[in-house]
Amino acid sequence: MNRKIELDFLRGVAVILVVFFHFNKIFLFGWIGVDLFFVLSGYLISSLLFTEYQNKSKVDIKRFLIRRGFKLYPLFFMFILITLVCRFLTHEEISAKILIYETTFTRNYFGGFWAHTWSLCVEEHFYFLFSFIIFLICNKTNYIVNIKSINCLFYLSFAISLVLRVTSLYIENHYGSNHFFNSWARYSHTHHRIDSLLFGVFLSYNLSFNRERMKYLFNTFKMQLLVISILLITAVSVFSENDAFKTTVSFTLLYLCFGIILISFIITESLFNNIKTKWLVKAINLIAFIGYNSYAIYLFHPLIRDYIVGSTYFINNTNIYIQFIIYIVMTVLIGFLATKYIEKYFLKLRETYFK
Repeated sequence: MNRKIELDFLRGVAVILVVFFHFNKIFLFGWIGVDLFFVLSGYLISSLLFTEYQNKSKVDIKRFLIRRGFKLYPLFFMFILITLVCRFLTHEEISAKILIYETTFTRNYFGGFWAHTWSLCVEEHFYFLFSFIIFLICNKTNYIVNIKSINCLFYLSFAISLVLRVTSLYIENHYGSNHFFNSWARYSHTHHRIDSLLFGVFLSYNLSFNRERMKYLFNTFKMQLLVISILLITAVSVFSENDAFKTTVSFTLLYLCFGIILISFIITESLFNNIKTKWLVKAINLIAFIGYNSYAIYLFHPLIRDYIVGSTYFINNTNIYIQFIIYIVMTVLIGFLATKYIEKYFLKLRETYFK
């Protein structure tokens, strides 16, 4: 699949929101960047498989998972290794149990060294679950082309995730919180958050198998949908401190709104080509560059925050604004270097052996 600068731009916006949020919670609403990531991931990953099915009338799930592994695992396990070194040098506890949770992508249920790796767990669970389902409906049956039935399954899945979150809130309020019924569980557990990824799949599916209908509906109500989306994203951002709202309805609103924005970027061909203002073009290219390196930036930014900018030297000798600038510059630089020299190396191996 050819890269679209528009999608890299959206990735860039998502990772900037998260990186800013994780530094003293600049942009209190920056946590919504993860929801944008989820919709994008669901769309892009499923598009690969739907395109393969349309070209070959089947999908190679083994090849798909191996290729995802070459993309995700090298940087992730390097990050975990550096984490262990940093914890050793700073005399922090290194729990074997926590290490297992991190490396088996179960951190979002059982705890880990880092807060942000919960989203990687959700995505990893999604890859395997989605691959299994696609294998069944594409390779074992021809059910994938039954558009009405497939869309009904999507609607049911969206409803189930929302009901699970609301039920979790009800149980917490009436019976007290525990490990599985609390705000963090609703925020990070896969069964509560997978609907954001599935909405990306829903968009990809309909653009692959029901494209003209999808384009017609979107173009008919384009301005109304975009205005409502922007208003709802703003409302979610304003009321994000309300935990009950944030961990239930807001996730649904966000994936709907980000999905509409994503569709507008996809359906509107070459969205940025007509922009002539030089500074605006440079800003778009910079954000797209950050988006291109977003996986490494997302992985390493807390490590830079805690072990470099958060070191005694920087805290004692620089003000908060200088710390922030160093944090941003180093995060982007490390993300770029990790992408260029590690991620790309393994992607070349992938293309050599699993093209």
